[in-house]
Order: sequence, then C-alpha cells, then structure tokens
Amino acid sequence: HFEDFVAGHFRLKARDILTACRAYAEGGPVGSVLHNAGQSSRSAPATNQKEFQSAVSRMMNTLIAFFTKNGSTNCEDFRSQELYSLSAAATVNLETFKIESAGTKLTQVGSYGVNEV
Repeated sequence: HFEDFVAGHFRLKARDILTACRAYAEGGPVGSVLHNAGQSSRSAPATNQKEFQSAVSRMMNTLIAFFTKNGSTNCEDFRSQELYSLSAAATVNLETFKIESAGTKLTQVGSYGVNEV
C-alpha cells in the first residue's frame, strides 16, 4: 500500500512541484514559493544559482512525463519550449527514461546500459 500512497502523493502534488520548479528555473530563491521568502542576504554565488536554474529547467520535462504517466493532469503548460528546439544530434544524446510496474519502478536507459534508479 505504501507504493500506492507515494504514487497518489505525487499525482496530487505534481502542479505544486512544477510551480516551484518553474519559479526556481526563473531565479526564485529556494523556499520562496512556499514561504514567500525574498532574496536572502546569504544568497548563493551567481554561478551556483545559474547552474541550479539550468538543472531544474532541464529536469522539468522529465518530471512532466513521469507525473503524466502517474496520472497527474494539467502538467503540459509547464513544459519547456527550449527542449522542443533541440537539434536532432543533441536529442540522440539524451537519456531515455521509462516507468514500469504501474509507476513504481523507474529505469534509466542510456548509452551505458539499463540502470534501476
């Protein structure tokens, strides 16, 4: 029953998670979406912030795919248009993910074989 509980949690919270991801990808400080926090005086160096923004942005389309596969709805408006414009060569290098066993097992399929995540 725990797997169903976890799947249900992410099904219900997908939009909240994606809202936070979008805010972080646009430069919002971590925690600000839930706690209305402004920029802190101890903000991370600009390089770290840009790397974090980029990583979150790249991960969002994957999250959308997982959430949709898990039964979440209305996630498509969060999809990044940047990934649609990738060249074919770059797309070949992207790793492919699939969800097995009704969304309970995540498997990463890449150039190094298959890894359970």
